[in-house]
Amino acid sequence: MADPNKVKAMLEWLVPTSVKSLRALRAFNELKSVVTSPPVLNLSDFSKPFTIVCDASGKGKGIGVVLMQLEQPLAYLSKEIKGKALLFSTYEKELLGQFITDNDASYKAARKKLQQKYGSFYWSPCAAHCIDLMLENFPDPRHFTVIDETIKKARKITKFIYNHAWVLALMKKDFTRGHDLCRPAVTSFATNFLSIRCLLLFKKELKQMFTCDKWIALSHSKSNIGKEISEIVLEDREFWAQCQFIVKVTKYLVLVLRLVDGEEKPAMGYLYDAMERGKENIKARCNDKVTVLSSFIRIIDARWDKQLHNPLHAAGCFLNPAIYYNPCFKNKNDVARGFMACIMRMELDIDNQDKIIEELELYRNADGDFGHSLAICQRDKINPN
Repeated sequence: MADPNKVKAMLEWLVPTSVKSLRALRAFNELKSVVTSPPVLNLSDFSKPFTIVCDASGKGKGIGVVLMQLEQPLAYLSKEIKGKALLFSTYEKELLGQFITDNDASYKAARKKLQQKYGSFYWSPCAAHCIDLMLENFPDPRHFTVIDETIKKARKITKFIYNHAWVLALMKKDFTRGHDLCRPAVTSFATNFLSIRCLLLFKKELKQMFTCDKWIALSHSKSNIGKEISEIVLEDREFWAQCQFIVKVTKYLVLVLRLVDGEEKPAMGYLYDAMERGKENIKARCNDKVTVLSSFIRIIDARWDKQLHNPLHAAGCFLNPAIYYNPCFKNKNDVARGFMACIMRMELDIDNQDKIIEELELYRNADGDFGHSLAICQRDKINPN
């Protein structure tokens, strides 16, 4: 539905008073009708071909995509362009639009059809969404009852404090030096874990607050919910122990989530290695809890192996010299296979494949220009594009 505030000026356009403006009135009225009317989206028919229409502004900061069928729109999507993508040409920005998709079922079905028709078409779901689903599964009572209970207690603490102005003012003025307990993050589930981290950070200050004279003087300290919150903060050792464990296990996934949703560097060249290192760190934190570890890894692998772990991410890691040439990187053969799979799928010309393989050996062995002192110096300084 068109936003009334955005089309108000067009609807209330003044009647033209000159011959020149009068001539343009008919075209303007047609444009006004299109802009101010809600679009009618058709349903997909997978027996017919799909068309993706992309548009971008050379100097603008946005791109738009329309999924169409028989010249009728099925879905719309727009996105703000940030970071290095602003330097792309209009043509390159439009190419970006072809790969901006959602995780909705209708998009997945459309992608499947596109992949079947175009052999070189690669698809990967939204990385941030997949990692968020991992974080969503962690407090699932079917998997981790204790984590679910801990998060509920943490929410109860923050909700109580932020729903009572006097308590919030007391905390921020006298104990946390103006800092908040709620840390907004990329997603709601990441926010839960960051808030637990903040509770741990101010554990000492919260205990001091719930024993100070100002708190005791407040009527909230005598209410049932106030007593319950005070008891959790002051006496529930298991709650604080679980908070520490949750932060240790989830902080690496939160870091990966920030990586894939940020604009500082292209995530494609870092995601594969970041996920592998994240899993290793989680294993290290759960070294004495084999049962819990297996459940965590099972949840991560269910998303990583089935959705995110594809040749494109492996190829991005392979072509990132900061990772590939790192002596600690142990998955060189795996990412090389992913790169080869991409070449075989995206470059069908045999002669071009041969040329790529020749240069590939130079890259793998750091020979030629890849072994130049300047190239070696820049490995960790320049982000892969």
